[in-house]
Amino acid sequence: MSLSYLKIKIKSLAAEASIIRHEERKVLKSGRWHRRRDVEDQLNTASSEQESAYSTYRGLHQHRTVEVRHEARAALIAYGYIRGKTFTSIEQTIKHEAPQWHRVVELIQKYSPRLDDGHRISKEDTKRVLARWLAEANLPEPLPPFFSKF
Repeated sequence: MSLSYLKIKIKSLAAEASIIRHEERKVLKSGRWHRRRDVEDQLNTASSEQESAYSTYRGLHQHRTVEVRHEARAALIAYGYIRGKTFTSIEQTIKHEAPQWHRVVELIQKYSPRLDDGHRISKEDTKRVLARWLAEANLPEPLPPFFSKF
């Protein structure tokens, strides 16, 4: 696949996060409305609508801050790697949580240009080259366990 597809994936993930954030606000607004209504009606227990709204909010928030964020980070690292950027130029600040390296490798394999013979680089070769790329970044932490063989 072309690098353009990865670029579109990154833009789609950014748009998805924005849409989810918008829906979170709507659901919270609805939950707060139900809470005010329950207070005005002097109900001591939360209504099912209020509980449903907050449950939906928690699910949307979890999806945006975990699944979408991790996928976007992996896609951005893969995109930068394929374009020849250094790791430190992609992530200037060190995150507390390591990227999902298995997903970065999958994306690099899927979207990187094919070799001269038409085949893609193997998963092991991708890991080896990626480990060398990270070693050149002089990270303060050792390489993640995902790269332990290299």
